[in-house]
Amino acid sequence: MQKMAKRQLTVLPMIWRLLMWLLSASLLAVLTACGTDPGVGTGLPTSTPESTGTISVATATPVPGRAAIPLTSIRMLNATSGWALSETDILKTQDGGLHWKSLRQIQVGGLDAQPQGAFMDSNHAWVAYHDAQGPNGTFTILRTTDGGASWQNSNISSALDGISTPHFVNTQWGWIEAYHFQGMHHTSGELFRTNDGGVSWSLIANTDAQPQTGLTNGGNGLSFKDTQNGWITGEIPSSRAFLETTGNGGDAWHAQSLPIPDGLTSESVGDTITTPPVFFGNDGLLPVSLFSNETDFDMYITHDGGRTWAAQPLARLDMNQNGDASIDNIYVLTMNQSWMNAKTGFYGSTDGGKTWHHLSDLPQPIGKMSFVDATHGWAIGTRSNKNPLLLATSDGGKTWQQMNYTLQ
Repeated sequence: MQKMAKRQLTVLPMIWRLLMWLLSASLLAVLTACGTDPGVGTGLPTSTPESTGTISVATATPVPGRAAIPLTSIRMLNATSGWALSETDILKTQDGGLHWKSLRQIQVGGLDAQPQGAFMDSNHAWVAYHDAQGPNGTFTILRTTDGGASWQNSNISSALDGISTPHFVNTQWGWIEAYHFQGMHHTSGELFRTNDGGVSWSLIANTDAQPQTGLTNGGNGLSFKDTQNGWITGEIPSSRAFLETTGNGGDAWHAQSLPIPDGLTSESVGDTITTPPVFFGNDGLLPVSLFSNETDFDMYITHDGGRTWAAQPLARLDMNQNGDASIDNIYVLTMNQSWMNAKTGFYGSTDGGKTWHHLSDLPQPIGKMSFVDATHGWAIGTRSNKNPLLLATSDGGKTWQQMNYTLQ
């Protein structure tokens, strides 16, 4: 969820904004390990890795199957087991990512042709996408309660062309947003909610129903702390960070203000990007990038369930200018432990984002990450990378192994 970079106070190219929005819209299934099994196990597969000088390589034992294709998201549950998505498959691994079994193939269509998944544990998962074979204006949401052995589906109707990652706080309550990126920092959005595990979904708020619902912008992602309290985040060309919150399950929304960090002023900040907060009980972290003559990053913190947020010391890192490494390239594991990449630099924090330490240099920019404990983590390629890329670490990001995985 983060990145940093030097940037002048000029309007960003529209394509950069679009790429950033699309990348950050997938957030919560990737940002936090809340609700998953603790990261324990035997470690990453070590099938006599060969060294490339910068990163070691682990190659899967040949088995009958298909050629590897790029992963679009990953959610590991422990050091060996986890879920992933590609543009055509829902996948599962039992050996740390060397071999992936396709549980179901899907046909995705639409402008934002990429499935979005929420993987709560080894049994419960939801995958949303625009079915290429379905009617226009309809999104399919698949669900499983038996680890992918069987799938049921429901549909939501929306004239908008994108779908966010489903967000669930338990096996019954969840939210999902259909969106359309309009440019100039605005996204149309329609918010849906389920309280029966995804069997049925109800439209509860949309940006066209102002001021009835209070939802002014579809934003770049959403998160909920519990069944009532949630947040929508986004980008805005102002020092006033975009953060909207609800206290009644998403029926009504209102703006929430954030203090400007020490060292910056409202006049010096020309653009802010908030990313959905991650909660551990009433404690939570909210990543925010603030663009001035430098790009500053701040991990805001709360100890009262998100009613108030306090700024922490600013961090300054170089950010990838081409949109490959977007603000959502941070992974929050606990209130203390987080990781992020900026360009190909990989950084870690063990004090809740107050300080960041350079851990390693990656061979290329990465997209989504998943960590299960302080040592075991995985990262996939960026959305623009059309070649399969899966990296794994067993020492907290100091060294990485390239996983030459296979599909079955």
